[in-house]
Amino acid sequence: MRKIQSLDYNCILLDLRMPGMGGQELYNKVKSDMPELAKRIIFITGDTVNPATREFLSGVPNSVVSKPFDFRELEQVVMAISQRTMDDQETPLDHSGSGTQSRN
Repeated sequence: MRKIQSLDYNCILLDLRMPGMGGQELYNKVKSDMPELAKRIIFITGDTVNPATREFLSGVPNSVVSKPFDFRELEQVVMAISQRTMDDQETPLDHSGSGTQSRN
């Protein structure tokens, strides 16, 4: 978590099954501390048949790439999130001082 807080990321590839802190726990911490970054997490899992995993993934708006995956598929998801991040950063402010953003 310290590394995530100390650097700037366009997106994060997060495996749900990791040693130590699990992917769900890390996602929840990022969502709590850095909600804009949490939107740019891409979940990677080979455990899509597990009911708990399915329930978690159905409750988050993030992209999911299932293992085994084709690198072209992963590249497309990463590029879409990176482009959306750049678009959000370039959104001009309106007269009220808030950005007008569209989500694709």
